[in-house]
Amino acid sequence: MMHVAILRARSVRGWLIGLLLALAAPVRAEVALPAAVEVGDERLSLIRQDTIRYGGLFRVYSLGVYAPAPQPLPQLLATDASTCIEARYHRDLAREILIEAAHRILQRQHPAPRLQAFSDGLARLHAAYVDIRVGDSYRLCRLPDSGLTLDHNGRRVLFQPDPELARLYLGIWLGAGGILGGDG
Repeated sequence: MMHVAILRARSVRGWLIGLLLALAAPVRAEVALPAAVEVGDERLSLIRQDTIRYGGLFRVYSLGVYAPAPQPLPQLLATDASTCIEARYHRDLAREILIEAAHRILQRQHPAPRLQAFSDGLARLHAAYVDIRVGDSYRLCRLPDSGLTLDHNGRRVLFQPDPELARLYLGIWLGAGGILGGDG
């Protein structure tokens, strides 16, 4: 299993604060992600599993990538195939942290005019986030020719009928410069 760091402290002070929070926060043991998920009438297989860490040290969540068949992540992102990612959290996190991390990665990946074109959809998606508790999960799925779904703890909290928004947002994990590095 590969370990990936996503959040980097901007300063020593920020790193120390993050360290203190991480040490004080409860943590969940590694979790087993399902080998497959159902999306509509399609069964998607787990093609990759990682543990996402803060600063390379503290486990934040386990992440599974689901697709109809194994393939390199950049190719998967470029297709219109059904794709899901599922995150199971090891720590409590404020929703603002999720949103800030998403914004930072999207800004690194895309020019401002492209992000501006998706600002309404991104705002609706981020408004659906809630504070995370240890053991919570989010599942984000791209549905062919349909759009994006977001489930929190198995309950649908959002459907966005925009396949390009789904591709953009999945790129946070699957794309070049994303959490998984955009590698295979």
